[in-house]
Amino acid sequence: MMKHIVLSFFICFLLSCRDKRDFANLIKGDWVGPKGNENDARTQTKFICFEDSTCWTSRWENPLIYKVRKNKLYTTLKDGRINKRTILKLTTDSLILLAGAKRQDTLRYSKVRAKNNITPTIIYFVSSECFGKCPVMYLAIDSARNVRFYGDYYTSIIGGFSGQISLNEYNSIIRMIRDLPVDSLREYYEADWSEDQTLGMSIIHGDTVTRSTAYGHYREPMELYLLFGKLINLYKTVNLRPDTSVHLISYFSSNPKVAPIRYRPSPPPPIPSLHK
Repeated sequence: MMKHIVLSFFICFLLSCRDKRDFANLIKGDWVGPKGNENDARTQTKFICFEDSTCWTSRWENPLIYKVRKNKLYTTLKDGRINKRTILKLTTDSLILLAGAKRQDTLRYSKVRAKNNITPTIIYFVSSECFGKCPVMYLAIDSARNVRFYGDYYTSIIGGFSGQISLNEYNSIIRMIRDLPVDSLREYYEADWSEDQTLGMSIIHGDTVTRSTAYGHYREPMELYLLFGKLINLYKTVNLRPDTSVHLISYFSSNPKVAPIRYRPSPPPPIPSLHK
């Protein structure tokens, strides 16, 4: 009898250890909340992207530090405060967080899953001006993880730079690329309003070029929106060095693999005095 009791306790201990490990691992990846109806702005769609120790819920905010302990999610806010949320459910496909004091106050997310097996040779990303202070930048990442960046307007660094991203960061980008619905991906998406920014990417893989551009955030797949959010902030996390060979015209604008990225007619660039 005593052996059975000891064995039961041992099994329970192993299961509890497994659950803790699984919670921390299962939560990694990209999660998308419920989409609005056809008339709702896509900016209302909630999402959360978890990496090894950081997560982000906005394209314009810096990542937050997070930890998972048992069924609790802890995130460190910008002002240093710790936000604690209860994980009501976490599986390979579903995440439900308690958002308020009542159990019915929940945030429900679905896991973004891989839809292709693209292995890029090089990735290009560009962002245009808008009627505000939108970052105007050009980015290239090759399969050796080398980064070439040109900041034109409203980026924290201006001019040509080069560097290399970590393997973890590169794998995160590849994962997000493989989440794209390439079979149905359109080359251009356009919001109904004006005065917004255009974001575009061109992925070279084998003899194929996969391109997509979005003006505003409305009808493009959330997987594309999440990838754009990753790429537009990448330069902030890379140790970049000034590189005069990375010139706007010679390296990016005249490159036929970058040039076909489509732009909606946009306002003139800001005057030089407004540079950061």
